[in-house]
Amino acid sequence: MLVPDLLGAGLGLLADPAPPEIITPPQYSIAWVILAVLCVLVIITLIVSTLKITRAIEKRIAYRRRPDDVEALKAEFLRAVNDIADRYEDGQLGAGTGTTSSPG
Repeated sequence: MLVPDLLGAGLGLLADPAPPEIITPPQYSIAWVILAVLCVLVIITLIVSTLKITRAIEKRIAYRRRPDDVEALKAEFLRAVNDIADRYEDGQLGAGTGTTSSPG
């Protein structure tokens, strides 16, 4: 089998020789920068909205667990009664008069 002579007289070169100047690589498009900024904005928006939604849910749960008016009134009276009992045991109140006992 004969191998053709590619550099022979009749055919010439297959490729052009390299140009003498250096060609710089193509630069990135501005679209990549815009896409990166948009991705960062989307991520920040997702984080902020997730925090707001979860805090709102926690706040609703906290208000749901709050005592109603009757329970709050009972708790306030119990605190007042316990305060009076503590003051009586410390000797600050007299027995039955409701006045402060005199030291002595």
